[in-house]
Amino acid sequence: SSKIYGVTVTDASTCTATDSVMVKVNPIPAGGVSGNLPALVMTGTNIVFTDSSSGSVTWLWSFGDGSPADTSKNPSHKYASSGSFNATLTAMAANGCVNSASANVTVFALPAANAGLDDSILCSQTKNLLATATGGSSTYTYSWSNGIKTSNNDGVNPGTYVVTVTDGNGCLS
Repeated sequence: SSKIYGVTVTDASTCTATDSVMVKVNPIPAGGVSGNLPALVMTGTNIVFTDSSSGSVTWLWSFGDGSPADTSKNPSHKYASSGSFNATLTAMAANGCVNSASANVTVFALPAANAGLDDSILCSQTKNLLATATGGSSTYTYSWSNGIKTSNNDGVNPGTYVVTVTDGNGCLS
């Protein structure tokens, strides 16, 4: 918005002079950070951050994890470690005005699954398998490729068996 301010000066002889100046107030960019932030953000997962500001011509994203800043309008980022991070967008309008907005991002560690060592058995033998999990949130569920839903997969015949571990945060390994 603009406004005109005027001044009139009168001297002892009643001579006057008038002048005015227009002051224009440049708007700051309307700030905003949104994103395709999934409900579960896991270490190593690619996250797309979205600039929802208006009137911006330059962007500076800080992801709060010590990684280099990004000047893309809508950058993607992978967090290497778990924790709570404050992602900040600093947006600048063409007139030089700056605004910032932030979003909190909670990143969970992935669980690690271990189905044991490969083994050889005779054709008529069976094998008992035991999966273990570490990392992530300590409440684990197991799902084997042959339909078993526990950490133990007993009496299996020769073949390949894959186990998926889901931790208490819903993160998969």
